[in-house]
Amino acid sequence: MKNVKRTGWALALAGACLSPLALADCGGFAAWQSGKIYVANNVVSHKQVIYEAKWWTRGEEPGTTGQWGVWRTRSACPAPSATPTPTLKPSPTPTATATPKPSPTPSAMPTATPRPSATPTVTPTATATPKPSATPTATPTPAATATPKPSATPTATPTSSPTPTVTPTPLTASPDLNDPAYRLTNASPVFDSGRNWPSGFTVHVPVGAPVLDPQLRVSDIEDGDLSARIVQTAGYNPAVSGAYTLAYTVRDNGHADVGAYTSNYSLNVVVYDPLQPPTQPIPLPRLWPAELQSAALVRSAGQSFSRVIKIDGAQLPWPTQQLALKSLTVKETQWGGSARQFRLQISDVAAGAIVYSDATTLQSGKTLTLTAPVTLQTGRDYRVTLFYDAGNPQGLAGTGTGELWLEAAGELLKPVYPYADISAAAGNRLAWDPGLAAPLKAKLLAADGSSETLRVRKLLNGPALSYRLRNPALADLRVEAQANGDELLVLTGRNAGETVLEAWANGALVDVVQLVVARPKTVTLSYSYIRHPSEAVTHMLSDGPAIMQQIAAFYVPYLVDVQWVNQGVIVYNWDANGNLNNDSEEKALALQNGAIPGAAAVFSNVFTMRQNLISSSGGSNGGGSSIGMGAADGPVRAAYRGTTPDNYPFNSAVTLTHELGHNLGLSHYEIGSANRDGNFMAINKVDPAFYAFQWSTMHATLEARLAAGDPGIAAR
Repeated sequence: MKNVKRTGWALALAGACLSPLALADCGGFAAWQSGKIYVANNVVSHKQVIYEAKWWTRGEEPGTTGQWGVWRTRSACPAPSATPTPTLKPSPTPTATATPKPSPTPSAMPTATPRPSATPTVTPTATATPKPSATPTATPTPAATATPKPSATPTATPTSSPTPTVTPTPLTASPDLNDPAYRLTNASPVFDSGRNWPSGFTVHVPVGAPVLDPQLRVSDIEDGDLSARIVQTAGYNPAVSGAYTLAYTVRDNGHADVGAYTSNYSLNVVVYDPLQPPTQPIPLPRLWPAELQSAALVRSAGQSFSRVIKIDGAQLPWPTQQLALKSLTVKETQWGGSARQFRLQISDVAAGAIVYSDATTLQSGKTLTLTAPVTLQTGRDYRVTLFYDAGNPQGLAGTGTGELWLEAAGELLKPVYPYADISAAAGNRLAWDPGLAAPLKAKLLAADGSSETLRVRKLLNGPALSYRLRNPALADLRVEAQANGDELLVLTGRNAGETVLEAWANGALVDVVQLVVARPKTVTLSYSYIRHPSEAVTHMLSDGPAIMQQIAAFYVPYLVDVQWVNQGVIVYNWDANGNLNNDSEEKALALQNGAIPGAAAVFSNVFTMRQNLISSSGGSNGGGSSIGMGAADGPVRAAYRGTTPDNYPFNSAVTLTHELGHNLGLSHYEIGSANRDGNFMAINKVDPAFYAFQWSTMHATLEARLAAGDPGIAAR
């Protein structure tokens, strides 16, 4: 039977984490540390129990995450010997955990941003520079969290390669590239919406509004443009209120070995009475500006932690007089023991009334659980009191004024405006977010005097609209009336920052668009294919230009111009343990041992390599990993992937774009988040994009590293 495997567009993406081990605690296993990053299969000890991590985590305390949580209980700690001797177990080479395997059955998803054709400039091979003095640490953590530096130091002989304990079986040097084992077969067609609506997106339309047009296009790697083959399989009645599914399908030409593939696209359409418009919940991840933590506050049983909070309605994305408080976050500095008990109380200071009071738990040393959301009024003082009813002395972080350090998350409701809709006009170069992570639209602008355009579509006869910018110093606005009653809003970026475009009708605010204005950046990356000496010849050795071009095109809508130093194919024996598989701890060896020239002279080193040497068609996909994350980490950085001959260059480009996202300070897009499968920083998604909340983080990272003097970054 031919070794043929369907190659679709479902892509495995992740950023692995590398960190040194802590001091041994029990059974020779390191003690858990709340600030340390752990990845799948890491084993720790905590409170005389040994745990194993199921996936990436930080700050989640073993023993508190439950049956379905990140920590799996392995066993109790063994009884100590009569004379225990603590042992320090540093890790000489940090270990990256590879991304999970991709799903074998792809699901076609459209991109949330335009796909401009950008051809990167390929620069001749860079001059070699000495290798870094320390092995960087890959850390997919939030940008605000500093990444610890690794303690391990690479070997002092950069030209040496590790010697495998088993000699790999040499593969055919010149295989028949027409053999299905060495060539690509078929890829699934991919939908793309001109409205930037991913499949599964929810759209609200009033009764009587024009029928929705998602402006679909379909592309296929082998068959090209298949838009003419799109078939609508389900529709909706624009005259009757209700919930509908608008669905489309397309089928490609197929391949003799694997047949034809079908891809589907759908929208959730909510048709509503314009006199009773629905509301949309807007998540509020932070209800007040971030505060610095000061010395720890320690309380004994019978005492309490306390502080006063006030929600500034003017700082919220939508004006409101009330919102729902959904969670409170503290920072544990001293554990009060397994018998500790807490009680949370929230009171209205002016009214002297208690609005919430119930027992609570402290999950993973940071989250106070609420039994139900609490309604708070904006502009009012509330006292939050955490009573410590039982336990050993307990420590929590405090503020500079001696109050409890506290963060809060909530939610507000925004009504849908039935008479007009604001969206991106055709022909824009930069990113538009139609409300992918939250029901708030957003537009990216360049702080260089260039313009982008929004279109205001009139859905029903309604009042005239007027527009204004909250901070006119950041951008200019020009309104152009159209013959069909629509309006064009021409926005010209001036200065970096964030502001809001407001739409008003009859003296009331009816819609908003968040504007992110950033300086355009040029980022220089290197690309290499790390070839094992006994590796067979496949298309992977020549995929580099296609991968580079696609990555550059992915970043164009986000004001990042990628320039490349093409290192070509670098022959290096990465199989240190001789098992013919490119294990997670082996993938970065070429970088760590100086085989990639000029590693410190670029923003990041991008490289791919074969995942294994066992079969001609590859086996499992090794996923991706990264080294260095966000503003706190300087060079040397890396984004890399283990791949197989049945993977297209596009697959590698998407994975590597995800890993570069970690370099730019982005963490994983969490499971359960809105439209998760369309985001570059998710796992197993199709034709993705970066969402509005990620744009500022990317540019903040580049601005910080530019100010630090890092090579490979320039502002345009």
